[in-house]
Amino acid sequence: MRKFILAIILVASVFASCEKFNTDKELNENFKDNYEAFWKLIDEQYCFLAHKNIDWQAVYNEMMPKVEDAKTEQEFFNVLEASLDYLKDGHVWMISPFKAYSCQTYLYDENGEKYPNEFSFSIIKENYLKEAFRTTDNSVRFGEIERDGKTYAYIYYSAFDADWTSNDYKYIDPVVKAADGIIFDVRNNPG
Repeated sequence: MRKFILAIILVASVFASCEKFNTDKELNENFKDNYEAFWKLIDEQYCFLAHKNIDWQAVYNEMMPKVEDAKTEQEFFNVLEASLDYLKDGHVWMISPFKAYSCQTYLYDENGEKYPNEFSFSIIKENYLKEAFRTTDNSVRFGEIERDGKTYAYIYYSAFDADWTSNDYKYIDPVVKAADGIIFDVRNNPG
């Protein structure tokens, strides 16, 4: 009997605490849960927090009020972007149905001036490569660089989602095997 009365009190307290359904509140709570999962993932999985001396808890404390104020998915995404900017790592990406984002703060100096973007394969080819080749789909360009009496295989890989064929390996392999070292360049590769 005692258990039955306790169960009735529990059920009564649940119904007494019901409030009117509020979409904004539910939406914000969902953003909060999602932010906490995002924050925890970075906290537990991103290996450079200590190395970069990032106070990830301070980022949480700063961003949570903004998460609670977010009314749309786009506003929430902007908070996630601002959080990722603290990592200063262009290799960390977020993709949603309406936007893709990777931190670009590393492209700017402490005064907000953009560093010059001087990279292009044609500059590498003209100034460094003895001879240049490419794979059939043009996702991998490669060649040899000679420096101080040594030969280095230079491989520029523009997109990880490109499939290398056995034919591609057939041409890249001899360049790599003959080299004293390898330069594997993934600049501008979105992953």
